[in-house]
Amino acid sequence: MSTASAPPRRKRSLGKRILTSLVILILAAIYLLYFHDAAPQDDRDMMPPATPAPTEASHNPLEPFFSALKADRISLHDALPQPAKKLEPGSSGKVREFLDAHVASLQSFADLIKTDPATWR
Repeated sequence: MSTASAPPRRKRSLGKRILTSLVILILAAIYLLYFHDAAPQDDRDMMPPATPAPTEASHNPLEPFFSALKADRISLHDALPQPAKKLEPGSSGKVREFLDAHVASLQSFADLIKTDPATWR
């Protein structure tokens, strides 16, 4: 027997080992991804943290803001002409008139921004 035939057998053997290892690795990945069933997550982990009930001292800052919007009828912005909605040059007069008519809404928004967002409910 000649020594020239030995290296191809080693190459084939090494190739089979690598191929077998890859097949085992792929099968293990398929098992872990599709068939392995982990314990379901506990619902308590997904619940938001409890917050204390609001009192008179800690009221919701959104309430006065939304009540000011309802009372001020700021939803009438649809009546503004299209150039004023897009703030095109020359439309600042109409925009200024609209903003001057809704000072209460703007002031309530300024007051809301000064509060802690964590208290908004």
